[in-house]
Amino acid sequence: MHRIRKKLTYSNVISTLCLVLLLGGGTAYAASHLGKESVGTRQLKKGAVTPAKLSTASKAALTGPAGPQGPKGAQGDKGAEGPQGNPGASATALWAVVEANGTLKRGSGTSGTNEKQGDGTGVYDVIFDQNVESCSFQVTDVSSEHFWWAEPGFKGSGSVRVVAHNTSAVAEDAPFNLAVFC
Repeated sequence: MHRIRKKLTYSNVISTLCLVLLLGGGTAYAASHLGKESVGTRQLKKGAVTPAKLSTASKAALTGPAGPQGPKGAQGDKGAEGPQGNPGASATALWAVVEANGTLKRGSGTSGTNEKQGDGTGVYDVIFDQNVESCSFQVTDVSSEHFWWAEPGFKGSGSVRVVAHNTSAVAEDAPFNLAVFC
């Protein structure tokens, strides 16, 4: 407090008082001499009131309901086609088409079939030229009248045993397609 008293000189007090009256007095004068609602449309400059300065209620009062949706426009021009991509790899390189008698009709990666020599009715061994023990097998019934199961390894690591049963669960010879996914 002692420090403030040393700086309180007559000139400091008068200059501070003048500053307060100049800044605050003008506002007080305007407030005391301007009447309620004395600023109207004529006193506002063009563009002085923007949507950002309006209240939410004012904006809602100025906004009407949405109109009906207009008709769909014409379709635009077709865009340019991109370059042709590289052909993808085949889903499987190992497959076989087998006749009901066990004959290999055609295939990929297969060296033949065991033509059921002593294995029984509806039992086929398809032999591939690589290990298929950890692969998955999909058998497709050509006639849609059979149930199938397939598992690896009856004639070595490159073989798949396929067994067919008819709808009465009786083993039966039938043509099939086999796909191997490794």
